[in-house]
Parts: sequence; structure tokens; C-alpha cells
Amino acid sequence: MYRLHLTVLTLVLAALLSVGCTSGGHKKVAATEGKVIACSQCYDEAVQLRARSWKNGPDRVIRSHQCPDCGTGMTAYVEGGEAKIKCAKCAPEGVACDLCMPSSHGGM
Repeated sequence: MYRLHLTVLTLVLAALLSVGCTSGGHKKVAATEGKVIACSQCYDEAVQLRARSWKNGPDRVIRSHQCPDCGTGMTAYVEGGEAKIKCAKCAPEGVACDLCMPSSHGGM
């Protein structure tokens, strides 16, 4: 009988905790494999770069500036015919623009 009560109590607590985490005041961005969550300024830059075709051009830096959201340097560039951005906070390794997601993705 004790084991049954303990099992039921454990299940009820687990259910309450899982509901409490999902319905809290904070909202979490859903993780998506291979995607990078970028601040609004870096994401806007990525969208602008995606709108153009870079297939036939040489590798080059398109522009560099200080991102007002991140407070770090942001570089937009073309590498291998693909538009990419690099931001010390959002994408320190550099990321293809089509892999950027806005920070509001996932219900924020």
C-alpha cells in the first residue's frame, strides 16, 4: 500500500512540475537543430542578405558594423557563394543566413 501511495504521489508531483514549467511567465525559444537564434538586428541583416543572390560572386565582406542589440561587432560576408553573418554573441563561428532564426521564434 505504501508503494502505491508513493508511486501516485510521485506521478502527481511530476505532472504538476511539468505543467508549472510550461505555463510559467518565461518563454523559451524552441531549439531547432542546425539553426542559430539571432538578435533582431543580426536577424534583419541575415534576411536582407538572403534576399540577394550571391552564387556567382567572389568571397568578400559585404559590411561590418557594431550591432546595437549585441554590443559587439557584426560582419556580413559571402563565402563559397553563400551569404553568412558572424556576430560575437549570436553567431561567433559564422552562420549561413538561411540558418538564422529570429529570437522571437517559438512563441516569445
